Amino acid sequence: MADINRQTDMLFSDLEKYYQNNNAGNIKYFDDDGIEGVDYYVGKDTNIKYKKFKTKAEGLSDIANTIKNISNRLNTNSLKEIMQTYASDDASGKRFEEYEPRLKNIFKIPDEINLEDDEQVKRLIMGITDVENPTLDRPELNHNKYYFETDYDDAVRLFKDPITAME
Repeated sequence: MADINRQTDMLFSDLEKYYQNNNAGNIKYFDDDGIEGVDYYVGKDTNIKYKKFKTKAEGLSDIANTIKNISNRLNTNSLKEIMQTYASDDASGKRFEEYEPRLKNIFKIPDEINLEDDEQVKRLIMGITDVENPTLDRPELNHNKYYFETDYDDAVRLFKDPITAME
């Protein structure tokens, strides 16, 4: 029994370390100021700054905030147009070519995103988390073992009403 408990503790420890920055969407940090390790972290192979979040809900919610900002900036609700900006080629590697089809086919995201639809926002956050966190080489670190349904629900509440959600 002690061996199983030790293995479970090690798994949770590995998961917490792997997802310690709570940035399931790999959202970049563009500010010139900030403190490394507090506000952002630097990708070890890319030298790209990524946002660091205190909680799972904050990081997941910022996926929706980022999508909303892109949608507003481009003046579109087109899944394809938004995701081409969200997940463009950059120094971290080539863009995942099946991004939109995966969101559409597996997570049932329509061609036109409706950020007023809580269920659609939740599925969008879940889908982006799924695409941005491939752990095929380490299935024990799969994002579904760290992010749970309640985390996505909390993220949607935070996205919709940041003031009330923080109370």
